[in-house]
Amino acid sequence: MLSGHLPKLFALRSGRLLEPSELLAADDHLASCVLCRSTLPAIAVTRDMLFSIRRATKSTRGRTDHPSVQRMRTYLSCESTEVDRELTESHLQVCSQCRRRLSQLRSQDRLHK
Repeated sequence: MLSGHLPKLFALRSGRLLEPSELLAADDHLASCVLCRSTLPAIAVTRDMLFSIRRATKSTRGRTDHPSVQRMRTYLSCESTEVDRELTESHLQVCSQCRRRLSQLRSQDRLHK
């Protein structure tokens, strides 16, 4: 059954360094186990997808796509679509920079009225 083989196979294909004895045991096992040899390509694809997701997550960590000034003005004037309003509100919950900008826009709007 594959479930007993999977942890060793995934460790082998995940890029984790194996101890020499583990590497020899895995090599011996792969030489004799057709099921594991046939599973390795799928594990490699899964590993590559996980690494890709990890890289993408690292490259966007801390980066936020802020709403444009126009979107903020539309939000303030209550003319946003429901989706835009929800996106803006959810962003405002986590972004103090945009909350400050929204407050500044509100103040500007009051001055112009």
